[in-house]
Amino acid sequence: EGAPLAAAAVAWLSGPGGVGGAPRLHAAFVDEAMPELVALFAQDGEGEAATWMPLGEIQVPGGADGAKASLAFAGEGDLMLTTSHGALLRRRLHDGAVVASAPRGWGARGLAAVRTWQAACSLRHGPVAHLHLRREPHSHTRRPDLIAAMAEEAREIFN
Repeated sequence: EGAPLAAAAVAWLSGPGGVGGAPRLHAAFVDEAMPELVALFAQDGEGEAATWMPLGEIQVPGGADGAKASLAFAGEGDLMLTTSHGALLRRRLHDGAVVASAPRGWGARGLAAVRTWQAACSLRHGPVAHLHLRREPHSHTRRPDLIAAMAEEAREIFN
C-alpha cells in the first residue's frame, strides 16, 4: 500500500483473464521496488465485499537493467508490455500464451539523440503505436511522434 508504481494499466474484461462471463476489472502494474515484474489482478465480487484476486506475474524484459515499462490491455484479454530498451511482449491472460514477442521490437539505434521513447499500446487489428518525444534541432522543445507498425515490421522500421 502506498508504493510508487513505475507503470500501470486497468481494463474491464469479460470474466477473469477475458475467458468470458460478467465483466471484471483487471489491473496490471509494475512496482518501482520490483521493476522486473508485472503483477496481474482481477477484481472478484462487487461493492465493498470486492477483493483483488491475483492472476499471476509476467517478467519485464530488461526490467532489472533499468528499462522503462509501458503496459496496455489489448483485445479481449491480452496484456501488451513494451520497454524503453525495445522489447515487446503480448501475452494472453487466460492461458499465458505469448501472442507476439520481439526482443528489440522497435529498437532505438540512431534515434537516442533525437527521440525518447515514452510508451506504446496496441491498436485495433494488430498494429502497435509507439509514442516518442522528438527533440527539435537547436532547441529544448520536444514534440510528440506517434509511429504505428506491426510487430514484425517494427524491426525493419526502427533498426
